[in-house]
Amino acid sequence: MNRDRYLRDFEILEFTPDAKLKDVRKAYLFLQDLYSSESIASLPVTDELSYRDKQSILDDIEAAYQHLLDFFAAGGTKGTGQLPPDRTDLRELVESISAYDGPSLRKVRECLGISIEDIAQETRVPRHHLRHIEAENFDELPPPVYTRGFVVNFAEVLLLDPQVVAKDFMSRYNDWRKAGTDKPRLRTKRSFRS
Repeated sequence: MNRDRYLRDFEILEFTPDAKLKDVRKAYLFLQDLYSSESIASLPVTDELSYRDKQSILDDIEAAYQHLLDFFAAGGTKGTGQLPPDRTDLRELVESISAYDGPSLRKVRECLGISIEDIAQETRVPRHHLRHIEAENFDELPPPVYTRGFVVNFAEVLLLDPQVVAKDFMSRYNDWRKAGTDKPRLRTKRSFRS
């Protein structure tokens, strides 16, 4: 994909090429909502846009978003304003993964050049939980329902299929629990003093 196409995609989503993936996602969701429903913001122009015009705009938004997802998966801008290089290394890495575990998630994250802090900020998952997921410190992770949600959020930021990643990771987590190494944690009462 050439530079002009990427620039046009950023323009459709109303961003400059130095935008971050989380900003692009927010803009995409906002614009989808704006043009796909009778939102209060679009009421003044409802009569001016035909159904076909709205559908055309929605198609352009969807295509731009999909291209930009590929753009970020290929290395994105990383704040440099540069277009991504060909990332066959990332594609090969993802294709070589037969089952997603903590270390494979770390490799994909590092290949994308995304820090744990960036993921924590975007997903609101605490950094220590993300680190425990990557290290497979199962005894330090919260109950399964929370862990699964954290893994899904992690996978989405890495542009991986969240259902596949969660299934693979939670299979390992559940095997660990069934093996009897899941020891109940002692909860101590803490006093809070001023």
